[in-house]
This record gives sequence, structure tokens and C-alpha cells, in this order.
Amino acid sequence: MPVRNDSRAVMNRVYELFAGGCSAEQVIAQYRDAGRRNRFYSQLYVGLYCEAARDRERACHHIAQAAEMQMLEDYMGWVAMVHQRLRGWTHS
Repeated sequence: MPVRNDSRAVMNRVYELFAGGCSAEQVIAQYRDAGRRNRFYSQLYVGLYCEAARDRERACHHIAQAAEMQMLEDYMGWVAMVHQRLRGWTHS
């Protein structure tokens, strides 16, 4: 599926991750020093990717990282916090 006009720069890389074109580590490394919003999305979507791959430990870590950023101005920030709470995950 082609990705077009997504205002979140990180999402192009996330789509590449889900398509098998890069690793989770590459996504995190690319946005480690980026703005808060891009760091948040990289952590959240890498966490979801790891969860889909049944890597609970890494999923927990990245979802917790995203949730702890408390992006309350963005509904996805709330999604991260609810996801973490429902899973019973804390930062590791």
C-alpha cells in the first residue's frame, strides 16, 4: 500500500518497518534525537510491531516508553497509555 501525504515524518519509516524494509532498531535509532512527536510515534509503532511479532518484552519496553512521554495533546498519546494499562505493562 503506498503511503502519501502523512504529516508525521516518522510514519514513512514505520510503514517501511511493517513492510519488512528495515528493522525496529533502525526506526528507533533514526528518531532517537528527533522531536518529541517523532520519538513518540517511533516508540509506539515499534512497540505495536513487536507485539504483533509476539516479542512481549520489547513490545512492553517500547509501549511503556511511548506512554511515559504523555503526549496528551495527541489522541495517540492516550492510545499508548490505555494500551499499556490494559496490558499491565510498566517501564522495563
